[in-house]
Amino acid sequence: MIEISLLILTSLFLVYICNKNSILTHNIGEVHQNYVKSKKTPLIGGIIFFTIFFIDYKNLSLLHLFPLLILLIGVLSDLRKMTSAYLRLFIQLIVVVIFIHFYEASVDMTRIYILDNYLKNYFVAVLFTTFCVLIILNGTNFIDGSNLLVIGYFLILELAFINLSLEGLNFEGVLFSNNFLIVLLVLLFFNAINKLYLGDGGSYLLGFIYSFKCISFYLSNPNISPFFITVLLWYPAFEILFSILRKYNFNKSPIKPDSNHLHQLIYFLLIKRVSNNILRNNLVGIIINIFNLSIIYFSLSDIYNTQLQILLFMFAISIYIFVYVRLLKFKLGK
Repeated sequence: MIEISLLILTSLFLVYICNKNSILTHNIGEVHQNYVKSKKTPLIGGIIFFTIFFIDYKNLSLLHLFPLLILLIGVLSDLRKMTSAYLRLFIQLIVVVIFIHFYEASVDMTRIYILDNYLKNYFVAVLFTTFCVLIILNGTNFIDGSNLLVIGYFLILELAFINLSLEGLNFEGVLFSNNFLIVLLVLLFFNAINKLYLGDGGSYLLGFIYSFKCISFYLSNPNISPFFITVLLWYPAFEILFSILRKYNFNKSPIKPDSNHLHQLIYFLLIKRVSNNILRNNLVGIIINIFNLSIIYFSLSDIYNTQLQILLFMFAISIYIFVYVRLLKFKLGK
C-alpha cells in the first residue's frame, strides 16, 4: 500500500513545480477549463493518478501503454498541441480497439435479444464495446467542468466496487487496484481547494480505466444485470449523448465546448446565492454527486434485478431532463 503521506507530498511537489514554471496550467487550455477563475491551477490530476497506477503494478508491462496513450492524448489537448477533436477521437478509437482485442474485453451479451444476435459476431462485439468506451471516455471529459464532479463521481464507483468485493463478487481484470480509493481521495482534496484539476488528460484516463473496470466486472460476473453497469455509468454517457442532440437542435457543432451543460447551469443558478467562487464550484459537484450517489446506492440493493436497474436508469434520465429544462429557462430568462 502506497503511503498517503508520500502521495500527498508527491502531489504538492508537482503542483509547486507546475505553478512555478507555468507548466500545464489551466489558463493555457480550453475555455471550459477557465470556468473557475484562478491565477494558476495545474492540470495534473491525471498524471498523478497514472503515476500511482504505474507504481502499483511495479513491473513495466504492455498494460501501462494503453492508459499512458490515453493520458498523453489529453495532455497534448491541455497543452493545445492536439486541438482537433476528430484527431483525438480517431487515436482514442485505435487505442481502445487494440486494448479490447488484446485483453479480450469485448461485450457480447446485453440481454437485449435483437442486439445480442449481432454481438455473436466478434467484430461487431468489438465495435459495440469500443463505441461504449468512447462514449464514457469523452462523456467524462464533458462533465469535467466543476470541482469534485468527475473525481467524486468515480470515487462513488470505486466505493461501489469495494462494497461489491466485500460481498464476495469476482473482480478479475487488469485495471483493479487497491490504491485507487486513496488516490481519488487525495485528488479530491486538492481539487476541492483548487490546487489541481484533472484536465483532459485526467478525465480521459479516468473514463478509460473505469469503463473497463465496469466491463471487467460484468465479464467476471455474467449473472448480474448488464443494466447495472448502465446505471453505474449513466451520467457521463447521457451527458455526451444529450449534449450532442442539444447542440444539433441548435445548429451547433457537437464537438465544440459551450456553457450549457448541466453543471454549468447549476453554477449559474448559484451565482447570486453563493459569493465565494470556489465554494460555489464545489457545491455544483456535491449537488450532482449526491444525486448520483443515491441512484447508485439503490442500484446496489439488487444488482441482478434488471427491472430495478432499468427503472433507476429511466428515473435518473427523467430527473436530469426535468432539472435541465428548468435551469435553462432560468438562465435564458435572466
